Amino acid sequence: MIKKITLLILTIVLISSCTIEEPYENSSQLVVEGWIENGRNPMVFVTMSLDPSAETISASELRSLVLRYAKVTIEHNGITYPLVANLSDDYYLQNYFTTSKLFGEVGETYTLRVEYNDQVAVATTTINEPVEIDSFEVLQSVIEGNYRIQVAFHDNPQTKDYYKFSVQVTNKEKKYSSSYMSMIDDSLYDSEVISIIVDRGNQLPNLTPEYNFQSGDVVKIKLQTITQDSYRFWANFNQNSLITLLPVNISAPGCVGNVDGALGYWDGYGINEYTICVD
Repeated sequence: MIKKITLLILTIVLISSCTIEEPYENSSQLVVEGWIENGRNPMVFVTMSLDPSAETISASELRSLVLRYAKVTIEHNGITYPLVANLSDDYYLQNYFTTSKLFGEVGETYTLRVEYNDQVAVATTTINEPVEIDSFEVLQSVIEGNYRIQVAFHDNPQTKDYYKFSVQVTNKEKKYSSSYMSMIDDSLYDSEVISIIVDRGNQLPNLTPEYNFQSGDVVKIKLQTITQDSYRFWANFNQNSLITLLPVNISAPGCVGNVDGALGYWDGYGINEYTICVD
């Protein structure tokens, strides 16, 4: 429980600090974290922000920040889908909203609406065309038994695209997390073929990312085609994390999300998934 509470503190503080452009106000704000992928149901987490200036906070106060009774809906093609609250130990916030009646489709647009008390948050996202990975290479690091994974894929030179990698070590982790420093803006690459090291994901900056995988790891890699809004949010999220080991620096460059009326993000991901065995 202590571990989950600690992660909740860091997440809520980081989302709060990562979206601030104006001086921080002590009043609690709605925080929305959500995404929808092609072929998958939506996932939405709703919390209230934590005041970084608070000296102490009890476990019960932390639990109260996780909202279980918000009204959450998604509009798609003129149909409104209500999302229901679920519990899962796979996610450190535990309580999330979803619906089994809606699956993400490439090229489709989805509008999320969250209502809680007198606060209303709205955001719209689109699922872009997914891209396939062409090759994988497991690289030996300088320390025996430690490895990195290099991947290559073709980028369409006719379109402006953004990408993000997520990683799950299935023999050690229950869920995906964003790969360390894996945001890609294709305009920064001269070649049509993009080659990048995909390191293990972490909630905090990893000081030695080149040692992320060990022999025997079973690694799932997800290549996500994302929107420009999503790229800006996650790129600045990573930048904020690099400033301090504890992501509570509210003076870091603001990574403004795409949710009107709340902090956070609502993202559409075009995905392809792969499994790599590290020998």
